[in-house]
Amino acid sequence: MEDPRPSGPSSVSGLARAHAPRAARIAVAIVAVVALLSATGALIRFTQHRITHPPPQPVTPPDVQHPTPAWTATSAFGPISGLATFGDALFAGTGDGLVAYPLPCPAVNRVCRRAWHDPIPDGPLSAPASNGDEVYAGSARGHVYAFPAACADPFCAPLWRANAGSGSVSAPGVNDDFVYVTSSNLYAFPARCGSADLSCPPAWIGAMPGRAADGPPAVGAGLVVVSWRNGDRGGVEAFPAVCVDPCAPVWTATTDGPPTSAMLSADTAYVVADGALIAYPLSCHGVCDPAWVGPFRVGLPYAHGTLAAPTLDHDRVYVGGADGRLWVFPASCDTGTCGSLASFPLGTAALLSPIARNGIVYVAAVDGTLTALEERCGDPAPPAVCAHPWTDQLGHAVADGPVSTDDVLYIGDDAGTVHAYAIPRG
Repeated sequence: MEDPRPSGPSSVSGLARAHAPRAARIAVAIVAVVALLSATGALIRFTQHRITHPPPQPVTPPDVQHPTPAWTATSAFGPISGLATFGDALFAGTGDGLVAYPLPCPAVNRVCRRAWHDPIPDGPLSAPASNGDEVYAGSARGHVYAFPAACADPFCAPLWRANAGSGSVSAPGVNDDFVYVTSSNLYAFPARCGSADLSCPPAWIGAMPGRAADGPPAVGAGLVVVSWRNGDRGGVEAFPAVCVDPCAPVWTATTDGPPTSAMLSADTAYVVADGALIAYPLSCHGVCDPAWVGPFRVGLPYAHGTLAAPTLDHDRVYVGGADGRLWVFPASCDTGTCGSLASFPLGTAALLSPIARNGIVYVAAVDGTLTALEERCGDPAPPAVCAHPWTDQLGHAVADGPVSTDDVLYIGDDAGTVHAYAIPRG
């Protein structure tokens, strides 16, 4: 019986042609399945990678530092010249006297009410300072006032008042024994003073060659260090903290141009003059030369470079520039001239004295811009977050930099409002 199936080359070719479409379809299906499986695997691997290695997120101000508004308080007594914290109270110098707020403040709807108010007739008052038992501030017309640090009544009278030269009196520098203020000279008053008529004579007076620089006398290491200016001249004088009247300085120094008020470390006095940070050893006697100089505004004759005193934190000194740039310097230097570690443009408005808390530097500009920047931004290799500091607008100009406790930052503005921010730890 013959086999009915075709045979020979022509028959095989015909069979292949008959099955070619089916084979092609099977091949396409196989390729599609393989591609689908490959895509599925890639998707799974991509998802796993995204879960274990999330993509970098853009740096935003809250990632750098995110103080949270806690409360505000309106003094209703004119612009706030400065703030001070001590114990369970926040003190504000205003146009009409001293205002105290409780700490922590039992704010209602984020509004804090004052605890008490001490009115005075010759304001505005300077920024206050406290030694724990009393609060001190200078007036605009030649007086220094002492107020109780605690008061149970809504209005409290000063404990004593003293004459301190003529014109505006500086914010005080204090220790346990004396209150130091400047106007045309340096005045030292007993911290616990007073008499039947509430007057207080100075314990001693130190003569100065010119008008004192804005800001409090710097107190520490057994000295009181003050800066002065007279036209385009200026200098620094260091008086003994305990002295007899008249009191002579332990050492003096001249500066190229009027200096800012001083800031002290354990062994160094820092001022800014003629666009440079200047460091003087506190161990000087007679005429004192700088230990080193850190220039940052070269070529501007008699330019301060800043409106306010520098700030020390650990091994760094911060200078808020008059051009809106924050400068970072080392606290010590082995050569006569040291450059800055870093600088950061924070705007065009002049900056006031910075403060550092929990690894963050806070600085206010005179236009009411508050900025937070990480302290490690001054390292040789600053992290990316340094280019994106946290900022907030107070809405009004400010006359003094912020103050803080461990977890709250405070700043007052020219509208008489105190702003409180909760700040992170670490």
